[in-house]
Amino acid sequence: MDDAVIVIGAIGKPIGNAWVILLQKMYCGWAKIHDCESSILYSCIDENNDRNIVVMQIFGPDVHEQLINETGIHAYTTIYKSLRTTVFANVDILPNKISSYEVSDNLASPSRRYVETPYTMVKDYITNVETEDISSVLDGNIDIFIGVPVKG
Repeated sequence: MDDAVIVIGAIGKPIGNAWVILLQKMYCGWAKIHDCESSILYSCIDENNDRNIVVMQIFGPDVHEQLINETGIHAYTTIYKSLRTTVFANVDILPNKISSYEVSDNLASPSRRYVETPYTMVKDYITNVETEDISSVLDGNIDIFIGVPVKG
């Protein structure tokens, strides 16, 4: 077993809250697609809080190796209150056994960008893979970005 701990953190409200929840659902969807179990270890998502964080675990063989390239900045662009808004989330994929961890606010260049409006696109800057099917990606179909063979 090579389980993974996933730490998702975003700054900003209310879009940051929503983005953390969407990423959490995306990784839970990926786990379900791959017949893995997932659980939420810690969650602090609050409309009154500028910092939002979810810590989750996915149990299964080679999960850490399969998801390691998900580590990075995930940028989400949408329309909020008639304005185009982009929010950033930091995603860290950690091995199951960790002694300590510090949440970082390092918002360097995005490793993946998700655009919901005015057009739909998900572009991974590490693999250079791009798709217009943002709904499928947010449902957990991220294998095209991480190099895991798609189950058929």
